[in-house]
Amino acid sequence: MWTIKTKANFSFSKLLKGLPEIIENSIEDIGNDSAKATKSNIDTAKHGKPLEQMTEIARSYGIYVKGQRVSPTSSKIPLKYTERLYNSIKGSKKGMDIMDYGILHHEGNSTEGVNRPQRKFIEYNMSEKSEKKFYDNLRKGLKK
Repeated sequence: MWTIKTKANFSFSKLLKGLPEIIENSIEDIGNDSAKATKSNIDTAKHGKPLEQMTEIARSYGIYVKGQRVSPTSSKIPLKYTERLYNSIKGSKKGMDIMDYGILHHEGNSTEGVNRPQRKFIEYNMSEKSEKKFYDNLRKGLKK
């Protein structure tokens, strides 16, 4: 009669305990990567040309946001006229934070009498560095 003994050098129970933290850290990393890619898309104007009438209004008179006049700008980059939207794009523990009206611009919704052309600028991205960090954390979580 033969007897076989096996010994594991990993622990699924240890991984299970550490998994929520691994996932939380990965979501934050993906949020930071996505925010960086989204800002890059705005900077490189990969989301469409400015509307001529909007550019002229922005340059000459300023923009009205919820009844408040915003200073005139010389920027020709849509979605960056006042930089409120641009500066709101940040990675967080929930993923990526962006002002609500950023989604309206991305999808091209018209609300409150404002016609917004669709500008696909939001990008969900996971860099190779974040992916490697995620897998390394999984491997560490499996070790006894």
